[in-house]
Formats: sequence, C-alpha cells, structure tokens
Amino acid sequence: MDDLHLDDSKPPKLYLPDGWPTIAVDAILHVIAVARIAMLHAGNWPSECDELNLRATYDRLRTENLLLRREIAIKDARMNRILPKKRPNYTSGERLEILILKAALGLSNVKLADRFNITAATIQNWFRRMRDGDPFISMPEKVTRYPDYLRYIIQQLKAMCPMLCKDKIADCLARTGLHLSASTAGRIINEPPISPEEAKASEDDPRGYGGIIAKHPDRIWSIDLTEVATSDGFYVPWKPFAISQRWPYCWHVLTVIDHHSRFCVGMVAF
Repeated sequence: MDDLHLDDSKPPKLYLPDGWPTIAVDAILHVIAVARIAMLHAGNWPSECDELNLRATYDRLRTENLLLRREIAIKDARMNRILPKKRPNYTSGERLEILILKAALGLSNVKLADRFNITAATIQNWFRRMRDGDPFISMPEKVTRYPDYLRYIIQQLKAMCPMLCKDKIADCLARTGLHLSASTAGRIINEPPISPEEAKASEDDPRGYGGIIAKHPDRIWSIDLTEVATSDGFYVPWKPFAISQRWPYCWHVLTVIDHHSRFCVGMVAF
C-alpha cells in the first residue's frame, strides 16, 4: 500500500460513450415530456379546495406565459439575423394592432420597436402618416359602417382588458365621445367579428350600397331625412292622440352625402 500513489490534483478522465450528444439531446426531450405528463396528471386531479384549484390555474398560466416568452425570443432571434432592409413589412392592419398594443401596455416607442424588430423612428413615422390621413395604417377588416366600427373597438377593448365589464366599457367610450348603453356594449361583446365573406364583399364594392357604385365624386348623392324630437318629445301616431310630427314636436334634418367620398355635401334643419 505504500507504493500506491494517488494524485488528487488531477481529476480522473471520464470517457463518454459514442453518440453521447445525440443521447443527451434525446434524454432532455424525454425528461421534459415526462414532466409535462406529470404536471397534467397533478393538475387534473379532482379537488374540492378552491385554494388548490386557484394555485393549479396560476401555475398553468405562469408556465404558458414563460413558454410563450421563450417562443417569441426564438422568433425574434431569427428575425434579427436578417438585415433590416430585407425584413418583410407589416400590413396596414398589423401596424394598427401594434399601436393598439402600445396603448394597452403603455410602452415607449423604443421598447415597442425592440419587441417588433423595428426602429423608434419607424413608430414615429407611423403616427405621422396616420394623423395625415394616410391609409398606411387601417383596421384589418373593411369597416365601412358605424355599427361595424363600434363592434371592432368594443371587442378590442374586451380582448386587451378582459377585466372590463360592459358598464366600464360604455363609460370609457363615453369619455371619448362615443355614447351607447351598457346593454348595447354587452350585446356587441358577444357578437362574432366581421366574417371574411363580409370583408370581401366590402372590398369588391367599396363605394356603393346594394349594387350602387360611385366611381367618381359628385356623381351619386344620397339624401336622408331624419326626424329629431324636441324637448316636448314625439306623440303617439294613432288616434285620438295623433299629432302631426312638426314643430314644436320635432325637427326635420335633411342630409346630402356624396356616395364616392362619403363627404357631407349639405345639411339643413327645418
């Protein structure tokens, strides 16, 4: 035993078997798959404790959030390897969605540009062109009617802020000048979005209604006559309480709109 000398300064060499990198990568995939099955089994276990159910839901959502962040990071790394001039451009609808995310998350132009692989100057250019009326930024769907516009903005509010109830959505819209009841907001939330068939029909007939197409301005005008009640209000239209809808019970508002430009040519109240 005296002749046996052990040199502790040099660690023993461990020889890896052939094909070890492939075996290690395969083992990593199998371990993660087994862990996922174990988590699903534990999360689906029946429990009458509300606290345990909330904890399981929190863990599941937290895991999904982390995995989505890793997925986005991988995609961003791939896009960053492409020269900025060779990267594909965003569509007009996607640009609006990006600006909606900026408003919902309260991001600065620099942070928003980092998330979407663009520059802060590009974001500023988007805002400038949007304020100038350039169709460079527009809604994804072909919205040509006011109810469709309300449906789009209310559904966007509910998607970006799920905690908002119909009363709060109606209050937020009222602060911006769009007045509608809470029941209407609740009904619009449950409505389906604009279908591709409706968007295609609007694209095929962008300047007309019911087959009437105006290809040039000041060629076709639409005339609308609306009766607006005064402070006294309308009276019932049946006898013996029938009173003609005229002053002092209502105003008549005549509006003329150009079919091509949707410009209000004239309006008069009498």
